[in-house]
Amino acid sequence: MKPLLLGMMLTVSQGCASVTHAQELPQINWVLLDWQPVFLLHEGQTPGSPQELGSGMADKALKLLAARLPQYRHQYRRGDSQRAFGEMARGQPVCFFPSFQTEERRKFAYQLPAMMTVPHQLVIDQAQQARFRTDADGVSLAGLRKQAVLRGYVEKGRSYTSALDVLIDAPGSAIRRIAQPEKSHLLRLLDSGQIDYTIEYPYVVSFQTQNGVFNHTLVTLPINELTTPLVWHISCTRNEWGKVVSRDLAQALRDLAGEADWRQISEQGLSAATTQRYHARFKAFYDALKLNGNTPP
Repeated sequence: MKPLLLGMMLTVSQGCASVTHAQELPQINWVLLDWQPVFLLHEGQTPGSPQELGSGMADKALKLLAARLPQYRHQYRRGDSQRAFGEMARGQPVCFFPSFQTEERRKFAYQLPAMMTVPHQLVIDQAQQARFRTDADGVSLAGLRKQAVLRGYVEKGRSYTSALDVLIDAPGSAIRRIAQPEKSHLLRLLDSGQIDYTIEYPYVVSFQTQNGVFNHTLVTLPINELTTPLVWHISCTRNEWGKVVSRDLAQALRDLAGEADWRQISEQGLSAATTQRYHARFKAFYDALKLNGNTPP
């Protein structure tokens, strides 16, 4: 056989073997949010591999996790929290990050503490700030939810932590939940004057403000009922597939907790003052995760 022909056959054979190997790997199906700057997907495109993930906070986290879990094929698709947890409740094999742990979600999802971030804040139009009663600590959501004259809206299906969810969803609350056709929809409604306030991370508002998304100046106010940093979890379907995946994720998270690249994600997009305020708490969380790890399911 001629050397050139033999070389071509070997190349094709090796390529087929590589494809077959990739197809045989167990798969983790990740649901991604179109939510800047938590995700900053390249040209808004759904990544076909970990290498195609963007530069957002969650992009970086998923990329580091994929490097720690080469025994899996990592598949990505777009969605939202309502869709992701709906699929988990139906037993479909998916994972979702970032998410909050709730008692309802624990019924159908394994949830692993993974990362820390700053608390949500109230978002308002700066020109309307006089309408909101504040104190040295910020604004009380417990009081605000009773004021029907102020139009407060938050995202349907999204948890804002158990501490805020119980206030938002309490009987008689003036705060309404609506579906968002896109992640910035509520902020755009606020900017256009159709609502008076919503709840979001300060770095989300800051990023979109810097990118000229809004016509008015949107500002954030601390919420009295939420002053400590929040823990983002990885959630995966509570079934046999999810049990195996979550055990491997738990080990990867313990390893990553000791790495600077993982820890620095928590401080991405924060001001120097905010970083200084929360740095010690972030460090304590990662030190504990590195030392103790997550309890495998």
